[in-house]
Amino acid sequence: MSVRIKGMEEVLHIRWIPKYTFMERVLHWAHAATYIPLAVTGFMLYAPWLTPLAQGEAGQTIRLVHRIMAIAFCAIPIIYTVSEPRRLVMNLREVFKFDKDDILWLKAAIPYYLLGREIEMPPQPRFNTGERLNAVIMVIGFGLFGVTGLTMWFGKGVIPP
Repeated sequence: MSVRIKGMEEVLHIRWIPKYTFMERVLHWAHAATYIPLAVTGFMLYAPWLTPLAQGEAGQTIRLVHRIMAIAFCAIPIIYTVSEPRRLVMNLREVFKFDKDDILWLKAAIPYYLLGREIEMPPQPRFNTGERLNAVIMVIGFGLFGVTGLTMWFGKGVIPP
């Protein structure tokens, strides 16, 4: 990419260094594409005031779409594990590693990001503290949704109504 700064004759050439591999980007968007229908259909099945929408033939279709998306949602991390195991281990090691700079980042994040104050942020690795906290929540949430979903799907009678 080339950039010309106003008032300078020279053109700066900037080399783009991707943070994520092509496979990570594709799987990220595939995960988002399955999560959205899962959230919508899950809400329709869970919310009492939407119960009329989840009955009869429409309800069967909603349940089918939910299960198909759930299978795809669970398959995506498996595909990532098989296709890029080293990258997965590297990312997980980094995501679950916190130190004192992360506490400083959390203290500085609100004034910096929400209030627009130009303060110095503490040094961060490839993923900043907010990204790592988000990733931890995603990993835990994926596990919880997987366990509860499989229990409801295959464990009829295990969970009381």
